[in-house]
Amino acid sequence: LGANRVPADATRKIAWSGKPELNSLPEKTFRVASFNIHGGKGTDRRLDLKRIADCLADVEPQFVGLNEVHGSQFGTRLNQAEELGQHLKMASLFVPTERRFWQPSFGNGLLTHVSTTSVHRLPLPCTQGKKYRTATLTSFQVDGQKVRVLSVHLDRMKDREVQLERVFSLFCDLEKPAILMGDLNTFPNDPLLAKWLKDSDIRDAVHEGLGEADPPRRIDWIFTRGLQTIKGGCVGNEASDHPLVWAELRIPEPVESPR
Repeated sequence: LGANRVPADATRKIAWSGKPELNSLPEKTFRVASFNIHGGKGTDRRLDLKRIADCLADVEPQFVGLNEVHGSQFGTRLNQAEELGQHLKMASLFVPTERRFWQPSFGNGLLTHVSTTSVHRLPLPCTQGKKYRTATLTSFQVDGQKVRVLSVHLDRMKDREVQLERVFSLFCDLEKPAILMGDLNTFPNDPLLAKWLKDSDIRDAVHEGLGEADPPRRIDWIFTRGLQTIKGGCVGNEASDHPLVWAELRIPEPVESPR
């Protein structure tokens, strides 16, 4: 029975490891990244979290959302979010979505240089009896203004459609500025995605940064509302089976009302 995958207890307390160095990012411009780390296993099938950390260090993000993060195994090692946090000197949080052998075993993670508010775990619909998914909502201060962040990893099978609807509905209800990022298992030409991007204030930050160089079959995303995109990237690597996506964003200057 212990080997069965069951949903993590969303009411169980989770705690940050390490303390962020900043209470608020002092400049209006900041950088975020999202990375499905594939449990630290690279395209060569070798597990090496140092390679994951090096990829993240190269883009210098202040806040990171992680997918496919493994928990500690019978107390023999740290969870992978905490290991990466130690490599990068960032505060870390493991957000489990599944339990095996009576302990949190798999899920998502956050890394940050800046203090966050409370973290809310929002279980997403699951009809398969496995592959449990959770959206993670938190916020941090940029130049004294609150930025809300929703980090997700969606199913690639039959639950994807309802999960995508739930996540975008939540994202559009958040007060701006807001960020949605993660592995959506959704290609750019998907009609489900186009419906949300049409006639809305949602911006695809990675595409705005890359333009025609944006990979046509990318499934990892950073969407924004109420933020300007300065730069964006999609970094192929051997450390994972997913690219690392990142965006440099800016709090826009307030628009003065005409006199």
